[in-house]
Order: sequence, then structure tokens, then C-alpha cells
Amino acid sequence: EHKLTVRSDNQENDNRIRKLPERIVLPRSRCAALLRKKFFDLDSYSFLTLDRNGNRIESAALPLPDPSREKVDVQLVGPLAKTSGLGQATRLSADILRETGLKVRAVDFDLDNPSPEGFSSDTLIEDYGPAKINLLHLNADTIPLAFAYQPDVFSGAYNIGYFFWELNKPAYCHYLSFKLLDEIWVSTDYGVQIYKKDAGKLPVTNVGMCYEETPNIKREASREFVERRFRFNASHFVCLVAFDSFSFIQRKNPLGVLFAFQKAFKDVPEARLVVKTQNRHDVFDRVQIEMWDHIEAIIASDPRIVLLNETLSYNDLLKLKAGSDLYISLHKSEGWGFGMVEAMNLSVPVVATAYSGNMDFCSDEFVWMVDYEIEEPKQEDYIFVRPGAEWALPNIEDAARQLRAAFDDPVARQKKANAAFSHVQKNFSRKAIAKRYGRRLRKILKDLN
Repeated sequence: EHKLTVRSDNQENDNRIRKLPERIVLPRSRCAALLRKKFFDLDSYSFLTLDRNGNRIESAALPLPDPSREKVDVQLVGPLAKTSGLGQATRLSADILRETGLKVRAVDFDLDNPSPEGFSSDTLIEDYGPAKINLLHLNADTIPLAFAYQPDVFSGAYNIGYFFWELNKPAYCHYLSFKLLDEIWVSTDYGVQIYKKDAGKLPVTNVGMCYEETPNIKREASREFVERRFRFNASHFVCLVAFDSFSFIQRKNPLGVLFAFQKAFKDVPEARLVVKTQNRHDVFDRVQIEMWDHIEAIIASDPRIVLLNETLSYNDLLKLKAGSDLYISLHKSEGWGFGMVEAMNLSVPVVATAYSGNMDFCSDEFVWMVDYEIEEPKQEDYIFVRPGAEWALPNIEDAARQLRAAFDDPVARQKKANAAFSHVQKNFSRKAIAKRYGRRLRKILKDLN
């Protein structure tokens, strides 16, 4: 049986984590399944995206755009069906664009996106057609894939890439996308700082992002959902950290949350922590496997902590948040921060790292902010790390202080939660962000005319 061996440089990822193994060995069946998800067949040693003559199957399977169709103002392209944060952002952009009153078409594109499918809301998906503006809701490294594999609706149009990125510098593989686009959109000022210098003459515009409207998510029913799901009771103080394992646990930093939780609540038997993730068993690189071993060992040693590895419906995910008493994000970096802004919109108190994209909507007035130091991630810590890249290392002592401060003062919890709710409702609702989208798009359309 073939084996896949991944060698290590035998360095410690963190002084809290034991040394990594020299190698990780996977059985051939597991290796083949993982490679097939990346469109490579181990039996034939061939890519599943190409036919025997080297033609792109994805491209050949798509219908050619009908030139007689109406040319819309904006054609949105992105992973509309995916459960990932990028999929959620694409669906929200579809809602935002329709709020602007412009003529809009939404097209699904998910090539090489490993996330499960699942809608959070009904979104009309159409075939490609002519458009004055294409808004590509894709990571910068996948922009060339859209141009290569999709019908050519890009020539003669104004093409915008809407990017989320976490490190303070663009990856080197992002540079080709700069050559293919006319403009870059981002959701935060942090995003502008990332791309402005390297994008050359391309405009880099912060148009913001919104959250999903949640009129049917109520605290009482949500709390019942949480208590029933985890066998908690009304006396428990429930903390929540939620993330997708595909987003790198080094960046999402659940280990930091575990350390801070245990330090803050070592004398609080009623404290509870839910570690919510998805795709945990589809992560197989050596560093994350070792970190997951450590996470699961800590959870096994503390009955107050539970792990939920499941792709919930979006409604259930929101109920999980709304039924919690505190939402924690000790991230090392966020391009935006859906988890935090959704919690704020649900009036759930938030403790978060005072760094990166979330600072567009987080401040001491609304959130318990955690101090940090700047560090350089290692190559194995994240995707496409370049020399000189930086992110934050949240201070565990300060995180524990902030957690305890939130726990000890229910009046302050309610005050900050109310202020945070009002803040995001005013500045990050769909209507508020539609004004920003619409203002920029109408300026582009005017210039094109």
C-alpha cells in the first residue's frame, strides 16, 4: 500500500505545543481521497480537470454566453452555493447589489473550492451573460482560474475583484490577478492597507460588508437550543468560539481560546466553552494535525469544554451564537470577521483580538478588546506566506482578564452588547452597505459611459 510521508523541520510551532513528529504517514486510500478532492486521480496519475487531450473539462461543459441577452449593470461571480465565509460574503453581496436598484446577475463559480455546499438564503443563480461590470467575489489567487475556465465575459467589461486576505502583505500569487483586473474591492481599511501599495495604479476601495438579517433568531429559543444540544442548564455561562477548520487553526487560534478560558475560569465550575468547527477531519497537514491532537487532549481533560465538528444549517449556527453568553475570537488576523459582527447583531457580548479587519466595527465601546504582539507566521502556519508577513499574537493573560471582566459584570455585558447591536445595525446593515456599493458602482458606470 502506497504511503504519503510529509517531513518536518522538527521545530516547535509554539512553546506550548510539543515537538512535531518527523513524519505523518497516510494510508493510500486516505491519500487518494484527499487528492481526488483536489481533482487529481492517484490511480491514473492524471488531473480530473483535463481530458486526454489537455482540454479543460470545466470550460467545455459550460454554455457559451448568449450575446442577445440583456447587458446587466453588474454580474456577480463567486461561490454562491458554498457554506464557507467566502460563500456567505458572495450571497450577501448579491443581496446588497439588488438593494442598489442596479440591474444584477449572479453566477456560481466554485472551481477548486473544497467547502461543502449549503445555502444560508435563497439566491437566484443564473448563467453567464454580458455585463458592464463583473464583480468577482473570489480570493485573489483564484482570479486567474475564473478567466481561464469560464466563458469570456470579461473582455470589454470593467472587472473588479473583491478580496479577503489576512496577512499584512498580499501573497506573491496574487500579483497575476492585479494584471487581470481594473479595480480591487475590500471590506475593511485593513484590506486597503494590504493591497494599496502592491496593486500599483489599481483603485483599492473599501466598500464594507454586511451581515445576514436575523429577524427570527430569538434569545430564549436559542438558549433552549444550546441547552438541549449540549445538556447545559440555565446556570451555565456559555462561551463560544466558532471557525472553519479549512481557515487554518493557527490563524483562528482556538488553542489561545482554550488557554485563556482555563486561566480565566479555573475557579468557575459553571463556565462552559463550546468549540464549534467544521471540516476538522478533512485537514491533514502535519502542523494542524498536531495542533488538533493538543486541542482534543485539553478538551478531554476538562469536562466544561465541548467540541462540535459539524456543518450546521445557517439558522442553527445563528441560534448557537444567540444562545451563548459570550462570543470569543482570539484570531491572529481576520480579513473581515463574520463571527464577530454576527454575534454583535445578535446582541451577544464579544471578546476579540484588537487587530486586523474586525477593527472596522470593533472598539472598546462595543467589545472587550485583547492586546497582542506582532509576529511573523511560519511557512506552515498559513497559506502563501511571504517573507516579512505579519499577524497578531493575542496576549493570553490579557485575554483571560477580558473574559473574566465580561463574566464578572453582567451590567457591562448588557451595555456593550446593546451598543454593539446599535452600531452594526446603523453602519453594517444591508441598506447601509448598499449605499457604499451603489455610490462606487454608479461612479464607475458614469465613467464607462
